[in-house]
Amino acid sequence: MQSDRDLARRRGIERDIRYGRSRPEAEAFWDEWMGAEEPFLATDRPWTRASLIVNGTPEPDQTDRTLLASGPLLARQPS
Repeated sequence: MQSDRDLARRRGIERDIRYGRSRPEAEAFWDEWMGAEEPFLATDRPWTRASLIVNGTPEPDQTDRTLLASGPLLARQPS
C-alpha cells in the first residue's frame, strides 16, 4: 500500500481513535511508528521488489476504484 504521508497519518489516527485510543495516544503511536518506518523505507526500498502496489490515495476523480500497478517497478538483479 502506498499513499500520501499526511493523508495516511490522518487516516491512521482516525482509525485508532475509532478503536478506542485517545487522540494524544493515537498521535504518539503514529509518530513513533513513522519514526521507525521512514528509515526502513529509505534503506530497504520494498517497492523495488513488490509484485503489486496499491494506490491508497487515488486522484479525486478516481475515488470510485482502487488503482493497481504490477511490479516490481525496477528490474530484479540476479542473486
